[in-house]
Amino acid sequence: MVLSLAGALPERLNPLAAEVGTVRRPEIWRAALEMMLESPLLGLSGDGRSFADAWRVAHEGSASEPPVHAHNLWLEFGVRYGVPGVVGAVLGTAALVAFAWRRSRWRGVAVLVPMLVMQVADATLFTAGVLFPLMLAISAELRSDSPRAGSPC
Repeated sequence: MVLSLAGALPERLNPLAAEVGTVRRPEIWRAALEMMLESPLLGLSGDGRSFADAWRVAHEGSASEPPVHAHNLWLEFGVRYGVPGVVGAVLGTAALVAFAWRRSRWRGVAVLVPMLVMQVADATLFTAGVLFPLMLAISAELRSDSPRAGSPC
């Protein structure tokens, strides 16, 4: 991610420059921020619109297929639920980090960090297929001072 932000990666390897359909992520993020600021208290869910619906309205006449979500976890929550959604997503993320730290210190956080970095370009952290295995991995006894299976106690 640091290399991506610094512009040190070739475009085809840069996740931030990658296209979603025919739209680049920074353009999606800019539109998501604008959508969130349009309805900061309730987000799009307050009036029953989806991200793709709002994209179509904002990009009327565009031939490109609209992205279905914001491709960033915190922006996605902001678009859907407004500022309270962003606050909830940040608090949920902080709670996960705190849980990982309490459970396994640096090893637990090390399991969590790659998934959090991925959320900069995706919005899957709070889906069951990602969150459940992640919680299992963090909950597994990862401390080096704990007895391992098959080792003498």
